[in-house]
Amino acid sequence: MTVTRRPLLAGIATLLATPALAQAPAWPSRTVRIVVAYPAGGSVDIAARLLAEKLGALWGQPVIVENRGGASGTVGAEHVTKSAPDGTTLLTGASPELAIARNTIRNMPFDVTGDFAPIILVNEAPFILVGLPGLPATTTQALVALAKARPGTMNYASSGNGTSSHLTGALFALEAGIDITHVPYRGSGALMSDLIGGQVQLTFDTIPTTLPHIRDGRLRAFGAAMTQRSTLMPELPTFAEAGLPKVLGGSWSGLLAPAGTPQPVVQKIYADTARVMQDSISATLRERGFEPRGLPPAEFSGFIQAEVAKWGDVASRAGVRPDQSWHQFPLPMRPLPSTRRASPLIGHEHKAFREDPMSSPPSSVTRFFSRPPSTTIIAPKHRGTPERIPRCRVAPRRERSTLSLDSPARKEWRNIDQGCW
Repeated sequence: MTVTRRPLLAGIATLLATPALAQAPAWPSRTVRIVVAYPAGGSVDIAARLLAEKLGALWGQPVIVENRGGASGTVGAEHVTKSAPDGTTLLTGASPELAIARNTIRNMPFDVTGDFAPIILVNEAPFILVGLPGLPATTTQALVALAKARPGTMNYASSGNGTSSHLTGALFALEAGIDITHVPYRGSGALMSDLIGGQVQLTFDTIPTTLPHIRDGRLRAFGAAMTQRSTLMPELPTFAEAGLPKVLGGSWSGLLAPAGTPQPVVQKIYADTARVMQDSISATLRERGFEPRGLPPAEFSGFIQAEVAKWGDVASRAGVRPDQSWHQFPLPMRPLPSTRRASPLIGHEHKAFREDPMSSPPSSVTRFFSRPPSTTIIAPKHRGTPERIPRCRVAPRRERSTLSLDSPARKEWRNIDQGCW
């Protein structure tokens, strides 16, 4: 992802003078919902809530944020495509559901180019690579050398299959020529908790999410997936400085409406969003590590198409295939039987493993870090204390893909996906 700076309000004066907008009926006349396709607390959610507060005051109507997470953002996005195209239901979209999912999920429930009306690209948030401070490496070059010396023994976590952090990690592995295991989670909150707790080793995430933990010494930063050093962390080199100029990636968010939304409404939302960004939100976004953009509808549409092409190429090179249908994504189900409980782990064993992440992990987490070829590691859904680490079962993709959706064995795998025991 290449971050280019553009004037935030370029063309707005002309936009406001257009006859179509001048003749638009009073809008909105009722509550506006902004759907966030991820759990609360992430970078997309932060941007959406900043906008909701300011737009609600400007429009004189309630603007609420509704979190509808699941399936790499496609659950929330699909909900918006089925909403009335009147501008009162908007999506704060991001790259996983808009640019990546079509390369990782079969039978997508919507078409990005035909089911949405792009309004404005709000911000971008480049990723940085962070990991456990106990890793015997302090720079990107040393980390790559460590991974090459021990192929297949290191891992990186992501907020889910087909997310930006997943493919950014895949891009890093491709460019560095290393073999590291991908551990998908259901959201960044649980991921960060387990990373700090020492259950995984590395992850790609935004500066706002990771900076407090870096300052406290609980995480170590290795490199930034951006074209130039961040003003919030000027001491952190970019991957280009480490010899990996193509490792660029991160999160971005923008407002979209269902296809068919009247153009006067789309233009009004764009103009008002750009106005509140210039007045107050842009400074707040920069303070939190985001890069304000403000691209208008046409340019935002082109940006999405460029992202689709970029991540499609990465998915192809990394061997990521759309081998899971959208309706097969695990949804919340009843808890597993109480007989399947997490095994207790002696506290000093866990502490020693966190302080030396390259040592042999305790027996109760060996299966979590080790995987045979062609497997998916199911990360824990329910977090425990540092002394209690859930066991995770490894589900072979090949075995699962040969089973019918209604077979008892397939249903058992779907239950296993809900968590670990």
